[in-house]
Amino acid sequence: MKIKAIYTFLFLFIIGCGANEEPIVEEIIPKPKKPKVKYRTYKRIVPMIKTDRMNIERTTDIQDARRYILKTFDGYKPEVSSKTNSK
Repeated sequence: MKIKAIYTFLFLFIIGCGANEEPIVEEIIPKPKKPKVKYRTYKRIVPMIKTDRMNIERTTDIQDARRYILKTFDGYKPEVSSKTNSK
């Protein structure tokens, strides 16, 4: 009986004094997010410049056409006089 008590005490002592190490959990590192700010790059700016240039060319063409029309009608002299000969 004395041997059973010693073994029981020894068993409880080993279990009680055992290492209580908590399992090491690896820290999850999130992937870096891509910035939402889009930087101006050559490839993005050139098409915008082209469209702006085309719009400017269209407006200047329209203005040139208006000038031509105005010059044409300013130089036109009607055959019918604007004055009426009423007595």
